[in-house]
Amino acid sequence: MDPVGCGTAYVIDRVMKISVGTGNGTKIAAVVEACREVLGEFEVVSTRADSGVSDMPTTDDEMIAGAMNRARDARERTGADLSFGLEGGMVETLHGWFLRGWVAVYDGREYYLGCSPGILVPENIACQVTPHVELGEVMDRVAKRKGVKGAEGAYGILTRNKIDRKAAFKAAVLSALAPIYNEEMYKAVKT
Repeated sequence: MDPVGCGTAYVIDRVMKISVGTGNGTKIAAVVEACREVLGEFEVVSTRADSGVSDMPTTDDEMIAGAMNRARDARERTGADLSFGLEGGMVETLHGWFLRGWVAVYDGREYYLGCSPGILVPENIACQVTPHVELGEVMDRVAKRKGVKGAEGAYGILTRNKIDRKAAFKAAVLSALAPIYNEEMYKAVKT
C-alpha cells in the first residue's frame, strides 16, 4: 500500500481513509481530484485489487462487477472507510463500440456506482481489440508510443485531449459519490 495524497473529510475524530484498488496513476489521480471536491480532508492509499473479470470487459454488467470486486478487495486489504474500484471496457451497441468506465465506491455496507461518459471507438480501432488484446495496447500502436493507457488514454487520443482518461474517470467518481455528498436528495428519493 502506498500513501499517495491527502485532501479534507472527517470520520468522527479522525481523517477519513480511502483506498483505490489500482496501481494506475491516472485512475488514482481521478479519485483524488474528485474526492478533494466533495469529501474534505482524507488520506488515500492505493493497493492492487483483483477485478475478477476479463482484461477487456465488453458489457456494463461485467465492468460493474469488476469495479465492485476491486472496491471490496481494496477495502479488505486496507480497512479504509471508503474504497474505490474502477473498471473500463467497451460496450457494443447498434451504433458501434463505445468506450466507458465504471466506478464502485464501497463503505463496507453499500456500493455506490457511477459511470463515465461514453465515446464511440472508431471501427478500425475497435476491430483490433480482442479478449487477449486490450484497447490500451491498440492505442499504443495507433499513437505510435507506449503508455497511452497510463496517460491520456483512448479518451484523450480520440478527443484530442478535450476529455482525457482522468477526466472521464473523475466524472464517474463524482457520479458514484453523489449519494454520499448529496445525501439529502438521495434520502428524499428513497422515501
